[in-house]
Amino acid sequence: MDEWGNPTTVTTETTDNDPSSPFYTQQWRTVVANTITNYTSGTQWCLGKPTRTTSTNTVPGQPVLTRTVDHTVDATYCRFTTETLEPTVSLLSVVTTFGFDTCGNVNSVQVVGATSS
Repeated sequence: MDEWGNPTTVTTETTDNDPSSPFYTQQWRTVVANTITNYTSGTQWCLGKPTRTTSTNTVPGQPVLTRTVDHTVDATYCRFTTETLEPTVSLLSVVTTFGFDTCGNVNSVQVVGATSS
């Protein structure tokens, strides 16, 4: 937890307890790690918005899979303005940009993926 009580790491483990299952006693594990930036200057605070989330999944008999999502936070309005999937892998990177109307409602979404060379 960070100093405001936001979870920075959450681990979930599931065990197959069905004796008739081919996966009996095997475990699945997910670890979600958040980089939280809390904006506390001025009169409009913005707490608990992750700027990076990394999910690591472990499945029996499969390679470990890690996914990363970065967010750009508009601290004045406490909202995400962009979301970047797989920011460090150019061929997998997808950037979603959110536009807002004067009331703060999402009024446009632009999704841009990697282009092939």
